[in-house]
Amino acid sequence: MTARCTVALEIAPDADKAILDADAALLARAVENLLHNAACHNPGPVQVQLSAVRTGKTLRITIADDGAGFPPAVLHALQTGEAGENTPHILGLHVVEQIIRAHGGTAAFARNAPRGAKAVLVLPVTEDPAAR
Repeated sequence: MTARCTVALEIAPDADKAILDADAALLARAVENLLHNAACHNPGPVQVQLSAVRTGKTLRITIADDGAGFPPAVLHALQTGEAGENTPHILGLHVVEQIIRAHGGTAAFARNAPRGAKAVLVLPVTEDPAAR
């Protein structure tokens, strides 16, 4: 992955203090699935931007790349839940959705502008016990 993919990480100051009621291994798996897709489903070198921002009571993690992007059939299946006989293999993306939903969040997949793929994971932030 390192020869074909570079990853830039941007974590907002308030995001690194966010407390999630979550299984760290499962969340890591979701992010790993998305990074793996960026590295493996693009024909050439790809730049990935992983960012985390806290907005109120949510943490938004965005993983965007400048590769080929999700094929239209993949986006259609993810956004509608409809899979046709020619729908590409998207099990890894469904796993991401399931992990994020199990943690009370949402996962959205789209084209990145001007090119590439983008996944936005939104997770609820647990109230900080020290703030009471």
